[in-house]
Amino acid sequence: MKKLIYFFFVLLFVSCKEDEITPNINFDSPYVIEDDPENAVNHKRYLLYQEYGVPVYFSDTVNTVYITKNIHGDSVFNYEMLDLNWGFSSVGAIDYTYDYITKEEERLLALNNIEKYLQSSLPNMRPFSIFLVDKFEAEGNNEVVSLDDLSAPAPRNKVTSVNTYRTLVVSQAHKTYSTDFWSKYSLTLLKSQLQKIITGEAYKTKVIGFQSVSNVTYFDKYYLNLGVNMTGFTPVSWRNFNYNNVYTGALATTYAKIISVFGQFGFIGLSTTTGIWYSPNIATDRNLYIEAILSYNQETFERVWGNSPLVMEKYRIMHDIIENDMQIPLDEIVK
Repeated sequence: MKKLIYFFFVLLFVSCKEDEITPNINFDSPYVIEDDPENAVNHKRYLLYQEYGVPVYFSDTVNTVYITKNIHGDSVFNYEMLDLNWGFSSVGAIDYTYDYITKEEERLLALNNIEKYLQSSLPNMRPFSIFLVDKFEAEGNNEVVSLDDLSAPAPRNKVTSVNTYRTLVVSQAHKTYSTDFWSKYSLTLLKSQLQKIITGEAYKTKVIGFQSVSNVTYFDKYYLNLGVNMTGFTPVSWRNFNYNNVYTGALATTYAKIISVFGQFGFIGLSTTTGIWYSPNIATDRNLYIEAILSYNQETFERVWGNSPLVMEKYRIMHDIIENDMQIPLDEIVK
């Protein structure tokens, strides 16, 4: 018992001594945006952070903390940087270059625009942080997403972005866009996110089930070699097909032929890697379904593909993954 009491006195003494000598290090997250009412840009950044929990930056330097002075009397700082190559379990080697937005009025416009994106985005799909730039290049990154403001007259503005593990980089947000642009941008970004997330381990079993509906020998093949009667089959016409249109006459015949060819193999679109006369590969096929499910409601999809059992089976599997496993409220996104 005496030893136990002695131990607690020693522990108390040591803890008191440590309190006296431990440097005052601030462990608060540098990604918390503090209010600065005297600065319009920083105050807007603070309001966005309070509302959406997403810090927005105009520089790749998140925070600068004074540490001490070195032996020469120079100040030493610790810098927290946006590392666009950092991942959960690895570090990439993409060469990112970017130019900053420097004018206050342009920064405020960019913040107002990015607020429209945040308003229309799903809370569980918002990025950890956002980096707004004038322009950027990501050499070696094939996941860059661009969207033109097609509702505006030419010359049109265009937003280009890349969603890294912790940061969404967005260029040209300081330009003027149509009223519905940022909701379209949000949907475009969501499609890109899901096409990337779907390859994760959490969805592996169901994705394999989705892929296995179409025989493995069907993928990435010349349609003639799959036994297709090529008479009247003009896949180039599919580029102009619109799910929302009801076609008659020659166009109806053309699209009916394409749908019958695609549908018998469980496909709903063109190859994006080999050529229009080839079936899609596994990745393209998966992405085409994600694109369609996020673009058209079930009634519209069934009107086109309802007579294709393989397509409808794959649709149900992918729809279930997106709506139930990923918790994406499709009824709110697709009207």
